[in-house]
Amino acid sequence: MVRADTELAIGDEAEIKFTPPHFYPFVRLKGVVRNRTGDLYGVEFLSRSATETRQLDLFRHILLRWNASRESLNKHCF
Repeated sequence: MVRADTELAIGDEAEIKFTPPHFYPFVRLKGVVRNRTGDLYGVEFLSRSATETRQLDLFRHILLRWNASRESLNKHCF
């Protein structure tokens, strides 16, 4: 889910910039709004070019790494 300060409709395309935790620079992705609850949007990310594919692959890698770090931390917390 993506939070937005602007009004978007189902089917709208948007460009989203993320700065994931402990990561620089930001990741820029394009997507289509697929569902919505209040100011939270479900977005399907698109890759229509080689650059967009690289950005999406990078974002996936970051999320996998971040999730693995969180799971490791949770295993060692009491």
